[in-house]
Amino acid sequence: MMQSSAIELRFRYSQANAAEIQMVADEVLDELHDEDSEAARQARKAGLDPSILANADINVREQGQGVEPILTTILVSISAEVGAHIARRFWDEVLWPRLRRRFGANAVGEELDGAE
Repeated sequence: MMQSSAIELRFRYSQANAAEIQMVADEVLDELHDEDSEAARQARKAGLDPSILANADINVREQGQGVEPILTTILVSISAEVGAHIARRFWDEVLWPRLRRRFGANAVGEELDGAE
């Protein structure tokens, strides 16, 4: 069994705040327990194992929040019993499409250097 690893992705603040992103992440994690769910199908399509990802821990928070939203960073931490590249694929192929559909193409801003 692989040891748990974590990645941290950093994005500029855009349309969705940390609570909204966390809500979608929690929905996806819940869906992964049902092998017939949209999230499980999307994970399998991406070559990922939904039963392993269902136990992931996703934490979304804002950093540098203040008067200027442009200075706020959204941090997405994904911890799972998979390698960092699998956790990244989970973001790219399962979580990000759901966020984009829910909040639009600018759900999160550009990814910042220093991620992962």
